[in-house]
Amino acid sequence: MCYYFGKEQWGENSLTAKDKGGPGKRQERNTAFRVTSFFVLITVVIALAVLVYMNYRGIDYTELSLDQMIESIFAKSDESIQGVTAEIGYDIKNEMILGTSRDTIIKYLDNSVVGLDNAGKKIWGFPFPATNPYAASADSYTAFADINGKKLLVIKGKNKRWEIETDEAILNISINKDGYTAAVHEAGGCKGAITVYDPEGGVIFTKTYAERFVLDAQISSDNREVLINTVDISGARAFSSLEITDIYGSFKAGIAAQEQSFFPYVGFMADGRIAAADEEHLVLLNRDGSTSWNFKYKRVHSSVTLNREYFVAAVSVQGSKKIFIEVWDKNGRHAISDPINEIVNIRQYDDIIAVNTGREIIFMDPECKSLGKYSPTADILDLRFLNRIEAAVITRESIHIFKLGVVD
Repeated sequence: MCYYFGKEQWGENSLTAKDKGGPGKRQERNTAFRVTSFFVLITVVIALAVLVYMNYRGIDYTELSLDQMIESIFAKSDESIQGVTAEIGYDIKNEMILGTSRDTIIKYLDNSVVGLDNAGKKIWGFPFPATNPYAASADSYTAFADINGKKLLVIKGKNKRWEIETDEAILNISINKDGYTAAVHEAGGCKGAITVYDPEGGVIFTKTYAERFVLDAQISSDNREVLINTVDISGARAFSSLEITDIYGSFKAGIAAQEQSFFPYVGFMADGRIAAADEEHLVLLNRDGSTSWNFKYKRVHSSVTLNREYFVAAVSVQGSKKIFIEVWDKNGRHAISDPINEIVNIRQYDDIIAVNTGREIIFMDPECKSLGKYSPTADILDLRFLNRIEAAVITRESIHIFKLGVVD
């Protein structure tokens, strides 16, 4: 038997509402669902990759806006200086710039420490009467001291963590990214002393020195060690002795400077080594007191360590009036810059080097490749990084905020 289905019986006019949602339409819906699921999956994968990348580059995404996050990831090296975004008034006679913490400019004004955002708006402030205010910052932590006084204050972000008045006058302070604080101070009957505090302000240990003065002390980024730089002035010439303790103050290593060198600057490097600089030398010291390398210059003007991997210095060489930026790793000289005429200081953030010549800021990577320059009309007193994509140039009249790109 043969049946014929005409248009009237099996055609468009005979379709029911249920028929219109038949296999063809269901296939379209399934396809749309699969496409949507695919793009959701791709978005999740990209988001995870971005977070992993930012963590690798040392970018704290919890503290960045969406715009800043995008800029920090996709900015190109040939667009490194993106321009001044704000100019903040600065009264050099009545105000003192103490530095920067994460995303914050810190200044001293009217017996208070004050935090400003990148537009100059006050975001926090704490009373801190001091004759000689000083600040040391690492990541979101900042420690404040009244040098030759007894006040000590630590804040994190916008919040006060702790504040004390010490028994002896404070001579120097440092703090690491987790809030461990070291205070160099006087001690009755001794030439020097150091006290290390935990992030809550509790005393971990106090160590005194009967025969040596303490210049400074640094706590390692892993919170395990303290590097103490002491100086002996009992002989005809002052010389440094470096001591490394664990975080509880127990002795681990002692390094006596060779040839009775006096090291105003020392810093942790990788593999347990110590970078040190005096007026004429850059030195990499081993834990046993031996020297990995030691190079002499006409003058060492300024030096910093970079992520514990590189030692960066501005140096002059014999027979030349020019100044060079040299970058060293554990094996020796890593890179050298083109010559510059003047130097005030070197600052760093993550793997970015900022060279302050007094008239311009030159940004470099660890290969000494220039990432851009910034030249305000006024003389530059200092530069401080707010974060990886913003920096503050401090002049006698104002503070210039400008953005720079992230360099891969």
